[in-house]
Amino acid sequence: MNQIKPNKVIQSTLYHLHKKTPYIIQQGGTYSGKTYGIMVALLQFALQAKQRLTITIVGQTVPHLNTGVKKDFEAILETHNLQLPNNKVEKLYTLPNGTTIRFLAVDKLGKAKGGKRDILFINECNEIPYTIAEQLMLRTNDTVIMDYNPTGEFWWQRKKLPTLEKNQYFFLRTTYKDNPAISEKKIKDIESLKLTDEQLYKVYALGLTGKVQGLVFPSYNLVDAMPNIIGNGLDFGFTNDPTALIEIGYQNGELYLNEQVYETNLTNADIALRINNDKIIIADCAEPKSISEIKSKGINIEPAKKGKDSINFGIQIMKRFKINITKTSLNLIKEFNNYKWAVNADGEKTNKPIDRFNHAIDAVRYYVMYRFGEKKNYISPLIENYPNFWLNQ
Repeated sequence: MNQIKPNKVIQSTLYHLHKKTPYIIQQGGTYSGKTYGIMVALLQFALQAKQRLTITIVGQTVPHLNTGVKKDFEAILETHNLQLPNNKVEKLYTLPNGTTIRFLAVDKLGKAKGGKRDILFINECNEIPYTIAEQLMLRTNDTVIMDYNPTGEFWWQRKKLPTLEKNQYFFLRTTYKDNPAISEKKIKDIESLKLTDEQLYKVYALGLTGKVQGLVFPSYNLVDAMPNIIGNGLDFGFTNDPTALIEIGYQNGELYLNEQVYETNLTNADIALRINNDKIIIADCAEPKSISEIKSKGINIEPAKKGKDSINFGIQIMKRFKINITKTSLNLIKEFNNYKWAVNADGEKTNKPIDRFNHAIDAVRYYVMYRFGEKKNYISPLIENYPNFWLNQ
């Protein structure tokens, strides 16, 4: 494998893999290149190893793996024209020296109690419950690597770090300035946080541990599955912003949300292919051409109606309900954990939300304004659970 231009993440990870440092901790802001750098270092180390290794790369869910760390791994292989035997069912890659690299989704404790390994990489470890991470770490012989955005303290600082001696771990904090591949647009987007939100700038630009305050939706509940689907919300994106398609359910006066699509660079044809239910879709009315193209494919899609102060209006409707989000909706969860009220120059909260972390939330907002806006929000619990109630809504 040809050497990728070294950076702090690659160099430090390789060095501590060779030393068999028990814990390698990579804390960083957004677009700091920590996940990609770790994967480069892991692959280089694995290819150069003189003995057969077992490496496990862990994410919270299969979609999280496929759109994140596994996508980075496959891009690295393609860049260097490396073709490895791949068991797609088990998500297992085998290197020429017999080393195996397995991608494992662990959303339940039982999945963490499998076989042992030499090296473990927990991607976005702050999204993994400690009970699961603990079992994975107990079954790792040499080195545990972890990376995360420091949105707040979690089990690493509170539970694991206090049990370790200083020579048992390596810690590195990185920022977007450590990523040689970042675009100028992304740099401007990240640096603009300094003018709009000090806490978000601290976390996502400087890579410092923070605590997001003033959340628009301070509470929600995680669920395993949707009880039903009554409709969908769609927010268009393309190169820099993701297209977000969210399924909405309703039961016993509560909203249920499921992330169906959250991807960049999707054409209207791509979006149409990803729609997997026949319920109405309420989409951003700023894209009439896109709505028309998707509708021409026989899909039930209509534009959202936006009036004066429609953002706050939609938020207030959403806040009337207890909100449940499926555990696999990682991007939607991230938005709920970061979507907050903007602050003024004096640091005081305003009545306007920030224009960030809102693609999936906007999609939800479009639908709830359509379905529950004005006088539509009053639905008798006596009739809402009849099997046919939602068929023509």
